[in-house]
Amino acid sequence: MNKTLLSVSLSLSLLVPLCAQAGAKEDFEKTYSEAVSTNENAGNFQWTTTFSTLKAAKSAAESGDYEEANAMASKALKLAEESVVQRKEQATAWKSAVIGG
Repeated sequence: MNKTLLSVSLSLSLLVPLCAQAGAKEDFEKTYSEAVSTNENAGNFQWTTTFSTLKAAKSAAESGDYEEANAMASKALKLAEESVVQRKEQATAWKSAVIGG
């Protein structure tokens, strides 16, 4: 009975890190995909810092550090969101500059 319990405990203890890593990988992939999509939505207002942050996120993921990769992807997402805000502001700002406000 004790051997069975020990075997089950050992098996579970080995599976926990794998489950945690799978969740981290999925979180990264979701955040990274959202960051790329948002960055594309920025059009001509894409920031170079967003590209370098996305590259760093992908590099961290390729090395297996999904915690760092997700942090970098989140940072890239925030940068991409700010570039979309800039694109939207500039879409109407030119009218004030050319026509007068």
